[in-house]
Amino acid sequence: KGTSTTLLMLIATACSFVYFLIVHHDFTLLTYPFKFPDSWVWLVEALSYLGYDVGNAVLAPVTPLSFAFLINMGWEVAIPYRGIVFHHLMIPGLFLLVRSGTGSSRIALVASVLCLTSSSLLGNSLYIGSDVAANAMLLFAMLFFWLGVTRNRNHLWPMALCWGISALTQYAGFFLAFPFLAYLALNDRRLLRDLRVWASFALAGLLASSQFIYRYFEFGNLFYSRAKHLSLVRFHLDSVGQYAWWWVGFFSIPVLVVAAVGLWEVICRERYRKLGTLLVLWIVTMTVFFVFAYSWDDSRFVQYVAPQTLALAAIGLRRLIADLRAGAPAGSPGPALPSTTRQTEITRIDLGLR
Repeated sequence: KGTSTTLLMLIATACSFVYFLIVHHDFTLLTYPFKFPDSWVWLVEALSYLGYDVGNAVLAPVTPLSFAFLINMGWEVAIPYRGIVFHHLMIPGLFLLVRSGTGSSRIALVASVLCLTSSSLLGNSLYIGSDVAANAMLLFAMLFFWLGVTRNRNHLWPMALCWGISALTQYAGFFLAFPFLAYLALNDRRLLRDLRVWASFALAGLLASSQFIYRYFEFGNLFYSRAKHLSLVRFHLDSVGQYAWWWVGFFSIPVLVVAAVGLWEVICRERYRKLGTLLVLWIVTMTVFFVFAYSWDDSRFVQYVAPQTLALAAIGLRRLIADLRAGAPAGSPGPALPSTTRQTEITRIDLGLR
């Protein structure tokens, strides 16, 4: 069963990726229609790395460096596909995280399908930018962190690499420190005394901070940037209504309702609680920053809570289906209909809830 669901996920992801390659193969970099103002900033930054006297904003370096590499190799036509590639890389990452955290390949498959078919995530991936790549690396950092603290500590090293690269792609990567440390404090405090944990955190921090070290020696200021991102960081409440509307538009009301059921499920059911804690801490961290601390409002920032929300929705959908088949009120906590009848027992086995 696990093998078949994994294979189905991979086939669906590959078909989707090939479809987007076919649809967009006639575009050049200049004629590609999906650009917003930041797209031009990233492209100009790439040209500055190639020695062109075009000025540069001095941004997080991974995106412009990758664009510069493609331009230098004569592959600039591939730049529009970068977001599409990272979007499709998120699918197996989310599948592995949810399967490892819930023990259910079916829940993982549902989460992956929700992510793969999300028109909002697909729409964001079409634009030339850096948020999709940063969010994908955040997801893989979270996956390897989860495997590192629950399976094998050696997974903490790829976690550090993905975390560092994410912070070098967009500054939002720095904020993973809070859900990581909060999770350890709530679920496994002994790991806070494990040197491998702190060594991996230090490696991620060193990798992420290398951009500021470069700026200090190049410009004499650790946080030098013409983009002035720090001036946008301030506590405010005037974005709450805007982001609430964007959340509904990004996910839809049915998905949010099912995700709320999933949130209730991870609170009530022990087998999902640890993964649920990590997902919720991740959502809270990104929400607090973008809604209350960052005054540049943009609907594309909602994608930073998308993998977690869709994972909760998959858990909630599994719960609703189980309750409907067993005849219990949808979303009720605990085992559905605590009956000892043979039919109820067979239903629970078929659904994989044992």
